[in-house]
Amino acid sequence: MALNIRIKAFHFCIAALGLVVFIALTSKDSLLLKIKTPAAFKQLKEKLFRDPFRFDTSGSDFETSIDVNSSVQNIKDNSYSQRISLISRRENVNIPSSLKDKNKSLSCSSTTFVKCDKPTRNIIPTNTSYGIAMLRRPGWMSIPAIFDLTSCQYTNCYFQDTNINESTSVVIIYIINFDDSFKPIKRWPHQLYAALTWEAPPYTNAHLLKDGNTYWNSVFNLTATYRVDADIYVPYGDIQFQPIPVEKRPNYFEIARNKTKSVAWFVSNCNTPSRRDRYVEQMKKIIDVDIFGKCGKPCPTGDFLCSPDIPVQYRFYLSFENSFCKDYITEKFFKLYTQNTLIVPVVRGGFDYNKYLPTNTFINTADFRSARDLALYLKQLSDDPVAYSKYLENKHMYDFKKGYNLGCQTCTFLNTKKLERRIHDLKKWMTDDICHPPTDL
Repeated sequence: MALNIRIKAFHFCIAALGLVVFIALTSKDSLLLKIKTPAAFKQLKEKLFRDPFRFDTSGSDFETSIDVNSSVQNIKDNSYSQRISLISRRENVNIPSSLKDKNKSLSCSSTTFVKCDKPTRNIIPTNTSYGIAMLRRPGWMSIPAIFDLTSCQYTNCYFQDTNINESTSVVIIYIINFDDSFKPIKRWPHQLYAALTWEAPPYTNAHLLKDGNTYWNSVFNLTATYRVDADIYVPYGDIQFQPIPVEKRPNYFEIARNKTKSVAWFVSNCNTPSRRDRYVEQMKKIIDVDIFGKCGKPCPTGDFLCSPDIPVQYRFYLSFENSFCKDYITEKFFKLYTQNTLIVPVVRGGFDYNKYLPTNTFINTADFRSARDLALYLKQLSDDPVAYSKYLENKHMYDFKKGYNLGCQTCTFLNTKKLERRIHDLKKWMTDDICHPPTDL
């Protein structure tokens, strides 16, 4: 008799537990989630019994974003006092790289764009000297800044400006808006010609990139560009690891909590191959985006931040490139790493940000399936000052360094590479499978 009572009580408990779970899964006031696939049910069941903390799906945006093919993943991170909710339209949720490894101690991983050690000048003596000349130098290009050879690792190069003679080793030609009307000049057999540009191919506007049969396409021996595989590598900038002592760091939580606005975007070119304007329009359906510059509100200054108040008021700054081209990343992005610019960059372009730049210091649109998913995540971060403040702190450990001393980069090439007059098919190198349209619109 007693045994039967215990068995019935056990069955009753099991039934009650099942009813509680069923209500939790289907109640509009709890999860706002309906399990419609076996895989989704399995995932949620495992979640409930392995990580029994509540799902936080409050808010109409989260309710309307979940469909048959969606799943909700909560990331429990002991380094944060609050949880982060991420919505993704994938069966297996892809956690953005910017959320990974949050528990790692502060460290620096050196890459082409990130310098972990403070720069030093190692003067390397040599008996050979090299002359560097430049043609078609644009007015904005300052000679002291671009060709300051006094700070170079090698001290055996000198700048000749446009005075080309037999002692000239390299002739650099700026190829923006370049066409066949620029006539060939006297050339000595040993001289190398380098094609220089900081623009993506769609904006280089050089005739030789459209017509492979043009004279100049078979003249150049070297490339001098922002691309990692260029002969003379001249990026817009780089990032120096410069950690701030703990006792001198500001209160990042208070900085995060005092921000009152969401997303800022400064843009002067409205219609671009990357179709960034369309991506932003989709973001604006979820989160506020204030646009400044020629395509939005007027700016009191011509600076990329528009106003010194932008980093104080806004949480995120859109650094969206005009083209999806290999390695193309502009100075505007690097300037966001100026050490006291406490705003989180949201990046978009053809550059491999996750490979070359410090993790947990930026948010990459490539880690999200759509503009909507990105906007939902930004909105969630906006409501979570603890999680957001970690981005600020991580980014604050780096500083922007202007990187393109063309003279030093050229001098290093002349001293370290085999000098040969091979012919570059510049059109092929700069245009074949280098750029592509967006794939998430």
